[in-house]
Amino acid sequence: MSLVKGKNIDMSKVSFSAPKLLENIGAKLVYVNYNGGRFNVQTPWLDVAWDMNEYTEGPYPKYSMEVSFKGMEENPDIKGFHDRFVELEQKIIEEGCQERNNVMNGVSWFKLPKAKCTPDVIASKFGPIIKVSKDKDTGEPDGKWPSTMKLKIPCRDGVFEPKLVSAADGTPYKINGDD
Repeated sequence: MSLVKGKNIDMSKVSFSAPKLLENIGAKLVYVNYNGGRFNVQTPWLDVAWDMNEYTEGPYPKYSMEVSFKGMEENPDIKGFHDRFVELEQKIIEEGCQERNNVMNGVSWFKLPKAKCTPDVIASKFGPIIKVSKDKDTGEPDGKWPSTMKLKIPCRDGVFEPKLVSAADGTPYKINGDD
């Protein structure tokens, strides 16, 4: 498994799998790949915007958290990570308008008619990766809060991955242990 720092993501190495049907819910899943393999990204040190979320509906709990791009203008690692994910979002939109095996990706990914596979329609079919603070009345960006990004926290059978994380000072913490 290879790991790429967020600021070093090369968009020419990003590719997308064919859609996989999730029979239990009828949705489709398209994997984002990197350099022919799994897309694993190392984030820079980011603040957690809110507490970790736990979704308990369904067969097993799901966990996520939102990280903040606070300090991005002063920290080139955070800025680079942010900018690469803005580029990734644009690449997903562009790829949705492309053909694969004589079928528009937007048709197979989103069940759109071929005529509707435009960048604006594709962009409307999924939420943005980077969420900006918006005025609640106008819906326009207001800059009130730093942008955020939601991250899923893998957990299977009550065991979190990774099993070990480190604090900014290098102190290791076991996620699944009593300590």
